[in-house]
Amino acid sequence: MIEINKKSIIKDSKYINNLLIEGDNIKALKELEKDYTNKIKVIYIDPPYNTKNKKFIYNDSFKDSEWISFMKERLLLSKNLLHDEGIIFISIDDNELYNLKPLCDEIFGVNNFIENFIWVKNSTKNNSKTSSNNHEYILCYANNINKIKDKKYFRIKKEGYDEVLKFVDDKKLIKKTPKEIEEELKKLFKDNKSWKGISCYKYIDEEYKIYSSGDLSSPQKGYIYNIIHPTTKKVCKMPVNGWRYKEEQLKDLIDKNKIIFGKDEKKVPRYKRFLTDVEEEVLKSVIVNNNDGKKELIKFFDGKSPFNNPKPISLIKILINCVPDKNAIVLDFFAGSGTTGHATIDLNKIDNGKRKFILCNNNENNICEEITYKRIKKVLDSSNLIYYKI
Repeated sequence: MIEINKKSIIKDSKYINNLLIEGDNIKALKELEKDYTNKIKVIYIDPPYNTKNKKFIYNDSFKDSEWISFMKERLLLSKNLLHDEGIIFISIDDNELYNLKPLCDEIFGVNNFIENFIWVKNSTKNNSKTSSNNHEYILCYANNINKIKDKKYFRIKKEGYDEVLKFVDDKKLIKKTPKEIEEELKKLFKDNKSWKGISCYKYIDEEYKIYSSGDLSSPQKGYIYNIIHPTTKKVCKMPVNGWRYKEEQLKDLIDKNKIIFGKDEKKVPRYKRFLTDVEEEVLKSVIVNNNDGKKELIKFFDGKSPFNNPKPISLIKILINCVPDKNAIVLDFFAGSGTTGHATIDLNKIDNGKRKFILCNNNENNICEEITYKRIKKVLDSSNLIYYKI
């Protein structure tokens, strides 16, 4: 373990790699202010939910007024660290949501509120005498919403996108025909119902491009002109209301191989939308993620989970990826088991990013040394991690 106790460690530019800070996060945030003010692009925190559960590894039992004061002091400091184009995500549940929202409105500004995301998860409270709760919340605020409006934040890759592209490439390598791949692709979508956002992209053209088939007719009175069938050289059947696009636009689409013609002119041509043109979608307010953070953690601790309710890596990756900056500094000052650090590492491996993380954690019940540090050490070259004690 690399232990650094000199306070100069945070100031020294050669150490602006990845930091794990052990100690009170108030002290950590104040220390970070010296050199990270207005530099953090993404903050994600998973603070105590104030469930009053005595079995948790950290203190999770406050009076409401104590919890509000506890959070306010930390959020005020974190706002100073946020970049002008930065955003903060805060996980919470019903116990303190209705105290946290007004507090964040006060600190970050009502106008900078982005969304109260609802995370639909796999685990439920089956012992409830009423309903079975299977969701939590993720409050999100911008430091300055006007700075990010035109920067394509909150765009995420559609689920199954990479898998489908690889599937078709692999089939092409073994000389499968486009029609053969189409049949197998339909089965792939059937077996992966969560990919419904791209399941209409089930056709393969002669160039092995994946596409969906769309209507070219205008919803109201459209454009009237003739389109010649490329094979029969006769005028194609026109939609009842005319064409959706102007003649020059449709001819351009034909030149780009984005129009589907029938076997003859008797069938109305259709629009070909390539999967590669719709890689991303805007993150929806309801996030369905059934991955189990506890099972992920077990892999690193000999079949046992040493931490209560860790968030799934995939969920945190979605949040970090909402900021389109592969060089972003990511901060989590309630680091817990280290999921935010792990997610940052994984994202960099996927897109060759150079994101850095700063994790802050106290060492209550040896959380920082025995859980956070050991997990991060297993997924990151230890030479790229500084363990800093306050």
